[in-house]
Amino acid sequence: MRAANQNTIGIVGALILRITGFTQSMEPKTTRQIMYFSHSTDKFFLSMEACRDLGIIPDTFPSIESVMTDYSAMHSDTDNPNEDRYHCPPRQTPPPLPTSLPFPATE
Repeated sequence: MRAANQNTIGIVGALILRITGFTQSMEPKTTRQIMYFSHSTDKFFLSMEACRDLGIIPDTFPSIESVMTDYSAMHSDTDNPNEDRYHCPPRQTPPPLPTSLPFPATE
């Protein structure tokens, strides 16, 4: 097996796993994958296939249009674009630069 930089990844073992995650509506999404163990990393990586199965990325990834379509579906026309759903403070310009220090200067 090789990494993205074409260096060899030494595999010391493998395990078949069932990974389950939940959508925002608590619908379970499950995938079965082979997990490889290596001394080359201490991280856990999910394959593109696993990410698709779990709904992390769309089936049409890496197409940009697919991401925009999914985003549009999440934010439908019924949403009021002027409604502050996240309770964010309104944007405004920054205050002017101070003309003096707010406290006495020290050496």
